[in-house]
Amino acid sequence: LGSMDWTSLCNLRCQHCFVSCAGSKRDELTTVQMKSVLSNLADHGLLFLVITGGEPLSRPDFRELYRYAKSLGFILTIFTNATLVDDDMAAFLAENPPRRLEATVYGHTEQTYETVTGIPGSFRRFRDGVNALLRNRLLVRFKTMVMECNKREFREMKAWAEALGAEFRYDALLHGRLNGDLSSTRHRIPPDEVARLNFLNADDRTAFLRRRKEVGRRMPPRKTLFECGAGTMTLHVDAHGQAHVCMLWRNDPYDLLSKPLDGQFLEHVRNVRNRPAPDGPCSVCADRELCNYCPPVALLETGHPARPSAYFCRLAAERKLQSRRSSRETSRRLKK
Repeated sequence: LGSMDWTSLCNLRCQHCFVSCAGSKRDELTTVQMKSVLSNLADHGLLFLVITGGEPLSRPDFRELYRYAKSLGFILTIFTNATLVDDDMAAFLAENPPRRLEATVYGHTEQTYETVTGIPGSFRRFRDGVNALLRNRLLVRFKTMVMECNKREFREMKAWAEALGAEFRYDALLHGRLNGDLSSTRHRIPPDEVARLNFLNADDRTAFLRRRKEVGRRMPPRKTLFECGAGTMTLHVDAHGQAHVCMLWRNDPYDLLSKPLDGQFLEHVRNVRNRPAPDGPCSVCADRELCNYCPPVALLETGHPARPSAYFCRLAAERKLQSRRSSRETSRRLKK
């Protein structure tokens, strides 16, 4: 599975976004360069591609690039805020359907939505865009970032999406921006509220407890930099044509404009993944699965890939507490 930033720019100014979208198009790939990178990915076997950004629909050449990507045989997913979708764009996508679109919901009311996006009128454009997509029978999935200013509307957002017959997912783990700015983290909800969200319904609770059982109650010390699927199950290409093993790990770029995605890249991935685990408390913490420990996230927040963040340490403690409560409640029900 690969993902690709078609631009780092966006028409919204979301307070939590980890991408710095206020810059210029300088040094972003041209149409010709984009096609070259897409061909490189296709020639070397990438099949599933997520088109993201920034807001990918903000590229003037979006339709040309999208048709080209389709012609290469990619199975495409589009991540969008849907505010740039009109009837014409929806009809275009219906004629050339992606596997699915994922549209982000920032609030259930105009006030909350536009508090997040910072752009007046964006709520109405979002709803109009969604309606255009659904009228054209496109498969839309909704997601949200749960944060302080919209947490009270979480249930309404979820109910709205499900009433449309769409899947809905959420994330509540905000992290620092790629440019080092940590202002996005000010919008996090408290760790105990994140933990309660994880146990809000039976499906989420079951998934969390199953994951805990799979990894064991106490994890052994970390051996390598990456223990996840970075570079083996995922690949991210930024708006400048640089490939990364992870969307958040930008320390080891691989230039797809000058190098093929071949054995040389696989060797590059092996070298990155097999680096020894960074020295630091997070690498040896037995509870790191409970905080979703991730070296790139730690690096963005603390400046070191294994230095703990107080927020995530509290999250681990709260999740452990919720897990114990859930186990006790399950035992009581079984006894009855």
